[in-house]
Amino acid sequence: MKKSLLALVVLGAFAGTASAQSSVTIFGKIDQALGKRIGSKDKQVVDTAGSRIAFRGYEDLGGGLGALFAIEHRFTPDTGTIGPGVQPSAASSTKFWEGFSFVGLRTQFGAITLGRQYTSSFLTVQNNVDPFAGETVAALRDIGMGLQTSLTSTPIAVNPGTIRVSDSIKYALVAGGFSFSADYAEAPAGQPDRPYSVAGAYTGGPFWAGIAYQNPGNADDNLLNLGARYTFGTVTLSAGYSDGDTQRLSAAIGPQKVKAWLVGANIAVGVGDIKVGYADLKVGSIKANERFGLGYHYNLSKRTKLYIDYAHDGKGFHGAFSAPALANNPAISSDLRNEKDGYDIGIQHNF
Repeated sequence: MKKSLLALVVLGAFAGTASAQSSVTIFGKIDQALGKRIGSKDKQVVDTAGSRIAFRGYEDLGGGLGALFAIEHRFTPDTGTIGPGVQPSAASSTKFWEGFSFVGLRTQFGAITLGRQYTSSFLTVQNNVDPFAGETVAALRDIGMGLQTSLTSTPIAVNPGTIRVSDSIKYALVAGGFSFSADYAEAPAGQPDRPYSVAGAYTGGPFWAGIAYQNPGNADDNLLNLGARYTFGTVTLSAGYSDGDTQRLSAAIGPQKVKAWLVGANIAVGVGDIKVGYADLKVGSIKANERFGLGYHYNLSKRTKLYIDYAHDGKGFHGAFSAPALANNPAISSDLRNEKDGYDIGIQHNF
C-alpha cells in the first residue's frame, strides 16, 4: 500500500513537470445577428464574423526551442454546418479545419510552420486596417485591401490576393517593434504559379505601419498592400492602400488593374466603440465598390458584445459589372446590383 502510494506521488510529480512545459488552449468565437446583407433582399439570421472553435498548443523543448501547433474549425451557428459563410463573398467549404491547421518550431531567431495557414500579407497588414476587422455587414477589409469583391462561384470574382494558403511553409520573426513574415506554398490544382507572400510591419507607441506583397497563384495576379494606424486618446485612425493585377475577372473583360483604398476610425465611448469607415475599389476603368460603414459595438464584458451596424455601397455588391460580365448570366441575381444597403443587430462571444 505504501509503495503504491509512493509510486502515485512520484508519477504525479513527473506529470506536474510535463504539464508545466507544455500547454493546449481552446479558443474561438460565436456570432449571430438579425440582418440584411448588401446584395440581398433576405432578412435572416446571419453569422457576421466567422464563428469558430480552435486549439493551439506549445511545448517548451529547452534551450530556446519550442514546438507549436494550431487548428481551427469554422461553422455556422444557425444551422450547425461547416462554415465560413461570413459574407456573400465567402466561398462554401468542405474543409473541416477551414481556418488553419499547422505545426512548427519556434526559436530565438523566429518561427517556422507548415500546413494550411493565413498568408503573411493578411496577418501582418491586410487584417490590421479595417475598424470593423473584416466583420459585420459594414466590413471594409475585403474591398479596401483589394482582396475580393464578388461571389467566387461566378465568373466575376475579383481576388488578386488570398487570405489563406494550403501546403505552405512560413517563417515569422518579431524583434522589438519590427515584425517580418514570408510564406511559400504548393500550386493549387489548376493554378500555374506557387502562391507566396512577404510582409513587414513596425509598431512604435501609438503608431503602426505595414507593407505586404503577394502572388495568390493565378497567372499575372499580384497585390501590394500598405497600411497605417495611429491612436491618440480614445480615437484610432487607420488607412490602407492596395495596388495589384487580376486575371480572374471574366474571359470577356480580361486581365485588369486593381486599385483600392480605405479610411476608418474607431472611437471608444465608455464601454462601447463607434466604428466608421469608407472603402473604394476600382477594377480597370470600372468603379466596383463605394462602401460606407457605421456601427456601434457595446462591450458587455471583455469577451461578449452587442453590436449594430449599417452599410451602404453605391455600386451594390458588384453592380458595376453590368456588361459584358453579367450579360446573359442567369446565375447572377439583379439584387447583387440593386440592393445597396445592409444592416445587422447581433451578439458575439469570444472564448
